[in-house]
Amino acid sequence: MADKDKLYQIKLDIKKGKNIVGSDGSVCSPYLRFSWGGKKQQKTKVITKSAEPEWNFSCQLEIKKEKNPQKPGLEFELIEHKQFSEKEISKTTYQLPESLILGEACNYSVPMTIATSKGEQKCEILISITAINFGKDKQDEEKKKHDEIQKKFAQLVEQLATDSKAREGMMKLPYEARAQLVEQHRDKLANEKHPDEYVVLLIKEITRKNIQLAGGLQKSHSASSGSLSPVTQRVDDGLSVAELKNISVALRSRGLDWIHQFHKLGATTRLVELLSLYVQQKDHTEESLQKQLECLNCIKNLMNNNVGIGYIFGIKDSFKTIVLCLGSQYEKVNELAIGLLNTICFLPKINGHKLLIELLNYFKEEKKESRRFISIVESLKSKPGVVETKETLKTKSIYLSFINIIVNTPAEIDLRLALRQEFYWLGIKEILVKLSNYTYDESPELDTQITVFEEEESKDNKEMSERFQEFKGLNLDNVDDVLKTLMDRIRPKGLVDCMREISKDLLLLPIDDDVGIRNWVLASRIIKQISLREKNIGIDEDILPLENLLLMCEQEAKEVPLKSQIESLKKDAQDLAKKITTQEIELKEKVEIIKKNEELTNKQLEEQINIAKKKDEEITQLKALVEQLKLTQGTGKPDSAAAVVTPTGAPPPPPPPISGAPPPPPPISGAPPPPPPPMTGGGPPPPPPPPGGPPPPPPPPGGKAGGPPPPPPPPGGKAGGPPPPPPPGGFGKGPPPPPGGFGMKKAAAPPRKEIPVPALKMKGLQWVSLNDKKIQGTIFSKFTLDSSKDINLDYKDIEGVFAAKVIEKKESTAPKKTGPVSIIDPKTSQNLSIFLSQFKGKSYDEICGAIAKGDETMFQPNHIDALIGFLPSEDDINNINEFLREEKDITKLGPPEQFSMKIHSVPQVKSRLQAMKFKYAYESKKSDLKVDIDNFKQGTQEIKGSEKIPKLLEVILILGNFINGGTARGNAYGFKLNTITKLADTKSTDNKLSLVNYLTRVVIKDFPHLNNFAQDLGHVEAAGRVSLSQVQAEVATLRKEFVQVQKSIETLNSGEEAADSFKVKFEEFCTQTSEDIDLITSSSQQIETDYKDLLAMFGEDSKTEPNEFFGMFTKFMDQYDKATKENEQLSIQAEKIAKREAAKKLKEEEDAKKKQLAEERKQKGEEVEVKESVVDDLLDTIASGDAFKNRRRRGRATGQASSVEPIDL
Repeated sequence: MADKDKLYQIKLDIKKGKNIVGSDGSVCSPYLRFSWGGKKQQKTKVITKSAEPEWNFSCQLEIKKEKNPQKPGLEFELIEHKQFSEKEISKTTYQLPESLILGEACNYSVPMTIATSKGEQKCEILISITAINFGKDKQDEEKKKHDEIQKKFAQLVEQLATDSKAREGMMKLPYEARAQLVEQHRDKLANEKHPDEYVVLLIKEITRKNIQLAGGLQKSHSASSGSLSPVTQRVDDGLSVAELKNISVALRSRGLDWIHQFHKLGATTRLVELLSLYVQQKDHTEESLQKQLECLNCIKNLMNNNVGIGYIFGIKDSFKTIVLCLGSQYEKVNELAIGLLNTICFLPKINGHKLLIELLNYFKEEKKESRRFISIVESLKSKPGVVETKETLKTKSIYLSFINIIVNTPAEIDLRLALRQEFYWLGIKEILVKLSNYTYDESPELDTQITVFEEEESKDNKEMSERFQEFKGLNLDNVDDVLKTLMDRIRPKGLVDCMREISKDLLLLPIDDDVGIRNWVLASRIIKQISLREKNIGIDEDILPLENLLLMCEQEAKEVPLKSQIESLKKDAQDLAKKITTQEIELKEKVEIIKKNEELTNKQLEEQINIAKKKDEEITQLKALVEQLKLTQGTGKPDSAAAVVTPTGAPPPPPPPISGAPPPPPPISGAPPPPPPPMTGGGPPPPPPPPGGPPPPPPPPGGKAGGPPPPPPPPGGKAGGPPPPPPPGGFGKGPPPPPGGFGMKKAAAPPRKEIPVPALKMKGLQWVSLNDKKIQGTIFSKFTLDSSKDINLDYKDIEGVFAAKVIEKKESTAPKKTGPVSIIDPKTSQNLSIFLSQFKGKSYDEICGAIAKGDETMFQPNHIDALIGFLPSEDDINNINEFLREEKDITKLGPPEQFSMKIHSVPQVKSRLQAMKFKYAYESKKSDLKVDIDNFKQGTQEIKGSEKIPKLLEVILILGNFINGGTARGNAYGFKLNTITKLADTKSTDNKLSLVNYLTRVVIKDFPHLNNFAQDLGHVEAAGRVSLSQVQAEVATLRKEFVQVQKSIETLNSGEEAADSFKVKFEEFCTQTSEDIDLITSSSQQIETDYKDLLAMFGEDSKTEPNEFFGMFTKFMDQYDKATKENEQLSIQAEKIAKREAAKKLKEEEDAKKKQLAEERKQKGEEVEVKESVVDDLLDTIASGDAFKNRRRRGRATGQASSVEPIDL
């Protein structure tokens, strides 16, 4: 017994382990070694392959008191057992708790940390310790604990029991339930101020503020009298900022019973009322703004638990008061108000976003803002001359988080797009571009919110494009395609009439003023609202009120003319660029021609110099010969004259012919023929016939030279002379018929049944009638008197049914006017009248004269096409001529008929119009062809002459041979060119990168001079859009059309002045055009040859189409550029993620330390407060961007984004 008194004895039960892994991070076979006070170690059994081994080992340990007066801790070693080895994976010392009770087993958890290859792993060992001969007395401890619980429970009853019945019910609770309640409300039992004390302070401050606001006039009057009134003196005594902070701290630290009592006494309502009075104050001081901030802090601390949220929502206009805090001079107030407003969008069981939009609409009305959200956007702008700090950038991130909440919280994508568009109109995009210049290190919070805005925008755009997936192949940018698809969709449902009515109403909308354009925009937005009706977005939901819709439409209407002007300027710029490109191409061609001409001129000059040299040599020889002859004559040798030889070696000319002498013999074969002898009669000798030419013409009649030529053969003869001139006026094909007749007599038409003339004016049947000449050979020629015997119509009945309605008019003394006579087809006549109305102020003679002269200034290209279509037919002209032979007055004809007669009088009018049409279209066609040919030529030369492409392909070859090493595809000497487009298909192990991404890294690192290879291939993409076959076809068509025009110009009658002007003008045009087309033809043939050489250079099939060949380079350049940008973004993003993870880890470590400290305090029996923090947690989630990711992850069906418990409001 004496020996036991010298010992400390305990019973140790080792029950089980939790979350135990081996050194490699996988499940192992563990056991535990332990000792106490340096004694011999003991160990448990080995549990095979278990992360939660159950050892259930019990033993008794003892140590000497004199050696260990402080009771040392238990030493634990966790061992990993393997087949042939063992390894210690964790070790710790566990101090014996002071709370051990003598003879009673107490359960504890021993925390341990295992260092694995994958990182640290937390685990724990569950044990039970029983103090055998030391520890606290169980009865004494239980009595102290019982007394303490009873005392605290009595306090708890005073706080929680609202009436005597509740008090009686609580007092009947057993001890165990009382102990549980005390434990739950431990923090409420602390010795602090009671809520009623704070309520008194709030009431006093509200009274003071009301007196201050209401007594302004009295204060002013007292000041003027030179004394201070009692009211003014009371105003100075008010609630201090420190006292408001005490309320805020109490609301944060006290329990729910204290908050319940606080609210029950009306303090929550007083708090909101006091905030409203502070907001209404006109002239703010630093103290009043600080008090406003503390009121908001009190509300936030109330809303940090679900009960307090319900209390705040239960107060009328509480959030209207909060929203009016926005726009404060003190940014801290704005930040806190935004935080509270953000929170309501994530609360369940309410449409928080709708409430937020209503609050912002209320704010707009109260602050008299012109546009909704404008003050929020303005707060993001940097003030001139102000340098942004980390603090100011953080404030901007809070404003941007508010915008993200407004835009990205709704479940409906259409509402998100509409709200985002509002912010676009307020200039948010331009502001974000400027804010993006700040780095992550300068403001991590701002960078996060910008990323959220851009990512959500991108995801919404992608989701919106998927809405039209059912209309595959539809080009939404093409109005014609959209309308065709719409008609195809509504036609089977019988909705065409509705569409027609909508279109008719749209036709009546004006387009010439601002109001009209705004109405068009409004119609578009209203239809959009109707189309989204199934998603509950519209005026009824008050999400986009009609007033705001009108404001948006007004803004958009202002942008419509600007967009139209921008599009017009873009088109003009494109046309100008096209003209410049064409002129540059033509300039290059002319420079090349000049160079060729210079080379040719130099060659010709050299030839002429050589000829001159030869002539000089011949002259020198002749001079020498003359000197020799002179010497010979001087010596008296006349026979030497017969030996004269021409210097060129040619035979001497024949002697002059003698009159009456026979002709000279024919020349020797191969020598030029001698000139023939002159003819008698005094005329010059005719030239000899060319070799192989036609026989000479017969001599003139009478055998005399120089006589006049024979007259041309008469018309109708066999000779191919020109036709006789047309009759005056150009009407018909022959001379006018004799008076009283209509030309030659033809077979008489068969007799027809007589039809009476109606007594009344009839409605009239609109048909094109045929005369007796035009029915010959048709079915109408078979209608005779006999065939119509059985047709007996009731003419009286017809007259009664189809008689024209008689409109009684007042008799007028003015002479009756008859309308013009219409002969041409009514539809054609109407279209021609509309067309002629475009030439206001121009007579028909001026129009036709311009056509005859080829005057292009009066017409547009579409005018020429229309005129060709409106040219009268021969039948129309004949019908008009017949009418004129009877009436003799052309003014009785309608304008279309009169114009038809005028334009028909222009000689060969169709040929002239077609020539003008070709000339109008030629420049555009020529420009297009030249641009295409030049782009193709440049693209071919860029690839062929590039020094970077071969090196890049060599790098790809080596890279591919390594990847394919050891396979049949490896050890390649080359590859098909389409390989460069397949690099993006080869993904990395984690599927995050492609081979293109890796290639860009290699190039930038080892071959930086190759990185900008795409800059040398500026024309490749354009070359890929050129079809060689289409170019060749267009060139052939252009040449064919030109030849037709050229022939028609040659056949124009040049006997009249107008025709001469037209012909001269177009002959000059044809001369230049012929040169252009020849050059275009040769260029198109040359690029085809060059392209085939390029295909051979890369080992491609000669039948490969240009769009396929050049498209491979274009696609590779796009992929390379995209991969380069992706690598840059990945690098930046990786840096940001690393910094965010580091910050997140640091916060987690701090939270873990706090949790561990709280756990230790709990084990020691100390009180630990575990508070709710709903608002703080939501604001942290919003700031990190996780709130929006969570919303998308959960889906938008419920429109909720909060994980807090449901709140009963």
